[in-house]
Amino acid sequence: MVSCFKRIASVSLLALALSCGQNGYAPLLSGLPYDGVACDETILTNLTSAEFLNLVQAGTSASSTYNLCIGPNVSINAGGTGYVTIDDSHVRIQGFDSTTSSITNLELNNFLGSPSATVSRMKVIGNTHPAATVVAHGGSTSYLVMINSVASSAGDTIYVNAGGGGDATLTVSGSTITSTGGKGIYAVQSGGGDLTASITSSVVTAPDHGIDLNNSGGGPLAVTLKSLTVTTGGTGIYLGNSGGGDLNSQMGALTLRASGSGASSVAIYAGNSGGGSLNATSSGGSSSACNVSGSAHTFSAATDINNSMGTLNDQFTSSINAVISTCP
Repeated sequence: MVSCFKRIASVSLLALALSCGQNGYAPLLSGLPYDGVACDETILTNLTSAEFLNLVQAGTSASSTYNLCIGPNVSINAGGTGYVTIDDSHVRIQGFDSTTSSITNLELNNFLGSPSATVSRMKVIGNTHPAATVVAHGGSTSYLVMINSVASSAGDTIYVNAGGGGDATLTVSGSTITSTGGKGIYAVQSGGGDLTASITSSVVTAPDHGIDLNNSGGGPLAVTLKSLTVTTGGTGIYLGNSGGGDLNSQMGALTLRASGSGASSVAIYAGNSGGGSLNATSSGGSSSACNVSGSAHTFSAATDINNSMGTLNDQFTSSINAVISTCP
């Protein structure tokens, strides 16, 4: 383990006291911030992508999660145009707070293994890239969990690309996802593997589709969407499966808000054209759709749920209120 005092010699004594244990190694954080996580490394100075990844590679193993705590006013890869790529590691990137602890252009890529990252209480920034990218190729799985974080990008903010038979799992909870020029969350599976997404208790804002989950590769698409507020210039939630697998969705307590300059659309679209079954169930409370006052973009209908080739089990449409002309 690298000495905490050597790594952060330039910081204040107070910062040292908050980040180092009595033996000088990072950290003993019982009762302190970082959500009570037992940090393996505490970072209190800005790092480039290469410097951060050196810590990741030095500390991770194939069987355990490596906890990296990012201090207040600390940035990883600030202003960088390249990715911070985690390819065969299991890490938790734990921020001090989601306002000042930041990472730019995070990527999980399973070229070398089955990477997993939990991002908690972080500000995740996209600079010429999505804020967070998940790439899953054949034979293994990429896992991304985002908790109590704030993510933003000029394009798609969270992007998942699973192909070649690889599986991808995305979990977002208690977070704010904002795009100024693309989709809030965009996940596509084109290689025959599984795509699983759970997005709950979060706020998504985007000029394009708020949440777009699409499987064209033959594998199943399993979706849980609950307690969300989605403000969008396109379709609020778009679920598509055209590869022959099943589309299974559980949705509830959704608030869909039309706002922007785009053409009218439905609030929620779910379609399966690949021969599998489409199961849309309601769980977690009733949902609603509305149009923001003065918005050129409006919702023409609350839902469009259909299956052109396989079986359809739609228990969701009856649980969402018709479009309210103006949002309260």
